[in-house]
Amino acid sequence: MLGLELVVVLGGAVLVGNAVGRCLGIAPPVVLPVTGVLLGFVPAVRQAQLPPDSVLLLFLPVLLYW
Repeated sequence: MLGLELVVVLGGAVLVGNAVGRCLGIAPPVVLPVTGVLLGFVPAVRQAQLPPDSVLLLFLPVLLYW
């Protein structure tokens, strides 16, 4: 799986996890690890690796801003 595809899949999983958590009345931080575990069972996601540049440019600014 390419880096951009993986970023899109992970971003979609985060959005879906937040929406499901709010609809069910469960805190999203509880739903997101469960979503991550379920994504870990998908073979294409399990073997994927992100390039370090994409982590620095996409995820680190969001974490620092938050």
